[in-house]
Amino acid sequence: MKCARLIVNRQGVAAVDFALMIPIILLFILGVLQLGIVYSANAGLQHAMGEAARSATLFPTPSDTALRQTFADKRFGLDPANLGQLSVVRGVSSGVNYADLSITYNVPILTPFIEFPPVRLSHSRRVYTPT
Repeated sequence: MKCARLIVNRQGVAAVDFALMIPIILLFILGVLQLGIVYSANAGLQHAMGEAARSATLFPTPSDTALRQTFADKRFGLDPANLGQLSVVRGVSSGVNYADLSITYNVPILTPFIEFPPVRLSHSRRVYTPT
């Protein structure tokens, strides 16, 4: 008789449902936040790369150190500890001077209990420089 009353009793069902659903909801929220962090880092990396590329096309052609400084000045939302150094490779193709700029950035994954490797973002751009 007591078991029959427990089966029909619906008290506390909401608390059990909440306890079962809260980990899934928290994982979803953390995933959306992490995706936003990755997109923000990508935007900062693209902006800084674009400014360094624009600076490389100016006359007189800036030095590699000046390009790295322009990149460092224009980055936003990027942790310098996770940022690689801007690589500048200069060359000539069909009589036209160019510079290949490339950079990598590691975005750490925010998880409370499990450690994941960081997401690696890399950008490269070829710019044609004045002679």
